Amino acid sequence: MDLREMIKMVERLTIKKHHLFGILLVIFLSVLSTIITNEFVNSFTSRVTTYFLIGILGLLAFGPILHRIAKHSFDLAEPGIWFALYYFTHFGMRAIYDLIFGSPVLGFEPESVNFGLVNAALGVSIFGLLAFWVGYYTPLGKAFANSFGMLPRKWNQSRALQIAILCTAFGWSFRIFLIFYQAGGIGNWLAANKYVELAQTQGTTYLSILSSVATVGLLIYFILARVFRKCTYWFLFSMFLVPELTFRFVSGSRAQFIFLLLGLLICLYMTSKRDYKTTMRYSFGVAILIILFIFLYPLFSIIRGGIRDSEEILLRTSNFWENPVKIFYLIGSRQVGLDSLALIIDYISKGEPYTLGSELKLAAISWISRKIWLDKPIISLGKIFYEKFYPPIFHEGTSVAVTLPGEFYWAFGFVGVIIGMLIIGVLWRFLFEYLVCHKENLSNILVVSFMFPSFFILMEQTLVSLLTVHLPQFIIAMIVSFILHRRIT
Repeated sequence: MDLREMIKMVERLTIKKHHLFGILLVIFLSVLSTIITNEFVNSFTSRVTTYFLIGILGLLAFGPILHRIAKHSFDLAEPGIWFALYYFTHFGMRAIYDLIFGSPVLGFEPESVNFGLVNAALGVSIFGLLAFWVGYYTPLGKAFANSFGMLPRKWNQSRALQIAILCTAFGWSFRIFLIFYQAGGIGNWLAANKYVELAQTQGTTYLSILSSVATVGLLIYFILARVFRKCTYWFLFSMFLVPELTFRFVSGSRAQFIFLLLGLLICLYMTSKRDYKTTMRYSFGVAILIILFIFLYPLFSIIRGGIRDSEEILLRTSNFWENPVKIFYLIGSRQVGLDSLALIIDYISKGEPYTLGSELKLAAISWISRKIWLDKPIISLGKIFYEKFYPPIFHEGTSVAVTLPGEFYWAFGFVGVIIGMLIIGVLWRFLFEYLVCHKENLSNILVVSFMFPSFFILMEQTLVSLLTVHLPQFIIAMIVSFILHRRIT
């Protein structure tokens, strides 16, 4: 056997690094499953098992990040990473919350010794995230992305400026209309308890989507300023950034203010040299935004109750800032994905019928206006889920996190979670390959910056939200991107 044949044999026997990583991961999880079966089967309801399962889930969420950092291949805008981190927040962090504070959703106190239902939900969530990564690493997502043509790489400057101005005017017009539609005026809107009063307002979903076009305009100004470095673009961006931030700050949403800053940071990152050092530098900025979000969460929660007395707002907020445990309690009390999944598992085991995907019918009728269909059913699966399964611990009309694994389990049980999360993994890989991987593409930068919260926030929502909220926003961003394309002369 000559040297050439030996080289060919080695090449045939060599396993690619990422395949080897996947095989080792499967082997490791198999070993862990064996340990659980042999050692923990008699104490599945214990706290020790809960911590053990949290550790496995953390490995699946943070392991891929550490692997990318070690290989210097970490991309700050990669959708799968953000999805996994938010996944851990709703399942892993919520499990820790339940251990410390108990769960009013599931009806047990902190001193409870039976965590069987929590552990069952953690087990399902672990297999769900594993299925997500399997789908993410299959070649299907990349092949699907390669079958589409690229978005326009360059823009016509003069047209882009005109479109940005139109987007700004169009979006703010809908915002002002929405304010008057919901509360009758700006003053009433600011003072309104958005937990209760505005939560009951129906028929505003598509108005909100159309109003988000103002954010598209702001991002166009920012991209033009970053790429072409003209004072005019920087001036327009600065001029419209202030009202955008102000609106999001007082709107009653606890996340939209930070989401805007995060979108701008991702936009800044994608218009920069995206090497490893740059990525790590901007990762530090993301960490600051996360800390800022945690710090401001009590303030946003209080503002959501209505802006009436600024001194009272600051006084109530300072009570949280003086005790970080209260902040963790407040944030954790709203991240109820694990408890939702546990409720579904419990109800299904007691005879609750599977939906068999019938909830997708809601997406088919969502576009019909309530002005036309007066008896139109509730479209929000989160609201339906709260009314059907939850104890009355929140205000009427609230929408709780069903989560994708929860929806899939409700539809088809454990098999539904595996298949559903596999498909989500393939879809998220498509988003990565089609939108993020292509560098110096202005249209991709716009779409990713605008849609970036959708990369992870959908995890706590449902396929109905994907079709009725996130998909229309994606279509709007895509249409604007093609309109901005420069003329070929």
